[in-house]
Formats: sequence, structure tokens, C-alpha cells
Amino acid sequence: GGPNRGFGGAPATTEVATLNDGVPEDSLRRHRYLGQFLRTYLLFEGDGELLLLDQHAAHERVTYGRLKEALAAGDVKMQRLLFPSQVALGRDEETVVREQGETLRRCGFDVEILSGRTAAVRGVPSLLSEADPERLLRDVLHELTEGPAAESVERALDLAVATLACHSSVRAGQWLGEAEVAALLEAMDHVERSGHCPHGRPVVVRLSEAEIRRRFQRE
Repeated sequence: GGPNRGFGGAPATTEVATLNDGVPEDSLRRHRYLGQFLRTYLLFEGDGELLLLDQHAAHERVTYGRLKEALAAGDVKMQRLLFPSQVALGRDEETVVREQGETLRRCGFDVEILSGRTAAVRGVPSLLSEADPERLLRDVLHELTEGPAAESVERALDLAVATLACHSSVRAGQWLGEAEVAALLEAMDHVERSGHCPHGRPVVVRLSEAEIRRRFQRE
């Protein structure tokens, strides 16, 4: 299988300590990257474990962290759409657009009621500018209309941001090159740490050497 190498092809010798300066102790960048499985899971070896990273859950976690930070700072960047997207709203959706325009703006949306229940989406959160504007709006309106009555606006916003983060551009089934994997891992090191994506799915599954040996009946 060739020499043991760290991420990016660096030899796993004492030189790795220098390469890892400034990298958090629990960062996957400290482990050996083995490759991609089913174009969905990124495999790593380190500390006697095999680690499987769900690339979509990981990117969702990154997007959620960035949106949360921007929301807290009142600085969610908006991307103006060259061609506004027209959306036919349901009754409850129309009510939210009319009554919670400021909340939508805080989330990075520019939405205008044109006539009746037709709305024009003129801007979306910059972090999600590649996603479908209508789906983005409907998902955030769903969180703002369907949540429990006791939920606060801030809690509804948190749920909306979590839903928006699910529109991350890295999906299950998408091929990632080594440079893209490295960028994803570095981004993970700069957002709030969590073992789960915003919707509760695990980001990393760990298989210990003992578990692997047991499965191969080598105990």
C-alpha cells in the first residue's frame, strides 16, 4: 500500500508535527485521507480508528455555522438575482411574507408581494446563491409557519437557518477531489464544533481497531 502519508501526500514522519501547526487537535486534517466511498463518505485513518465523514452532513454543518455567525452579527450577505423568481404562495406563506419581512431580510432574502399571492424573490443568502430560490423560500417559510406556537422568533430563525443549510452545494453522490476535501476539512475547523449536522444526523462515524478486529474474528 505504499508509505503512510498524511493528508495532501505529506510523509507521516516527524515533519507532520510542523505541517500540523495551528491545526486543532481534533481536526480530521491530522489524519491520513484514504479516499471517497460511494461518492458520499470520506475515509480517514488515524489513532487506531477508521473514520467515515458524511460529506453532505459536514458541509451542511459548515454552512449552518457560517449562517448562524452572520445572523448573530446582523450581517447575512444577500445575492441579488439577475432574474427574479416568481413564486405562487399559499395563504399562510403570504401571511408570513407580509408580516415577517424583516425576519426574511435577516435571513438574507429580498421578497416582494407582486399581486394576489404571487411573490418575487429578488435576493437570496449569498452562501446559498446556487440553490433554487423557490425551494429556499418555501423551506424557510415552512419553518416560520409550521413550528410550534410556543416557539420564539429566534428559535424559528434557528430552524430556518438549519433548513437553509441543507441546501449546501456538496451533496451525497458528488465526486470530490483532494483539494475540495482539504477545503471542506479546513472550513470545518472554523465553525462551531458538533458531532451532528443541524438536523441531528451524525457527521462522523468512528470504527475502532478493536471493532474491526472483532468483525474479522481476530480477537
